[in-house]
Amino acid sequence: MNNKEFLYNKPLELSLPSKEANAFRKIITALNTQFVLEIKEEKGVFSSNLQYYDFKVTCPTTSFANAYMRIGIEYGKKVLPIWTARHKKIKNV
Repeated sequence: MNNKEFLYNKPLELSLPSKEANAFRKIITALNTQFVLEIKEEKGVFSSNLQYYDFKVTCPTTSFANAYMRIGIEYGKKVLPIWTARHKKIKNV
């Protein structure tokens, strides 16, 4: 199996609550101007008053590592702070 086949069959998979999912959608929209991303989004489980969304992201036309590195950088800037704040709030309650 070549690299493109492997990476296409092993997408980036995330399950995020609503607020984080909205931030991730903004990231994907912005990055789709630079990279051709294929996104599959499904409504996931509902747990602890949070609706989760499941994302599967692949990038078949450009460098997988380059596209996913950019996703990771933007994820760290925009999604992780929301996630961290949520868990600090839960921990302090």
